[in-house]
Amino acid sequence: MTSSSPSSWSNDPRFDPVLMNVVQQARGIEPMLDVMFGFLRRKTDFFAGPDGKGSAAALETVMMSVRKNAEIADKNRKAVAEKRKKEEVEKMRKKKIEEERKTKEDEGAKVSWIR
Repeated sequence: MTSSSPSSWSNDPRFDPVLMNVVQQARGIEPMLDVMFGFLRRKTDFFAGPDGKGSAAALETVMMSVRKNAEIADKNRKAVAEKRKKEEVEKMRKKKIEEERKTKEDEGAKVSWIR
């Protein structure tokens, strides 16, 4: 149950095509998870735990990975929301400036027509 750098694997796109194929073949994320854990159960000692002590270590390993990736997803979602909000504020600011410019032009045109 060891791995190299814990953060490097979660952002490594090399396996994306293979995993996307598994998701598509399994027809969903939950079935894909069943496929993945079934593979680990059948073909590895993942659920035996260290020194054959049972599946508690496997459960903790899975939860650590889920927590880590959930935290990353939450940070990414917040960053996207903040970016969208800033873009909307900037868009509104530019719109207001343009409206004020048009109002001044219209008022200037009215004043010069009256003279």
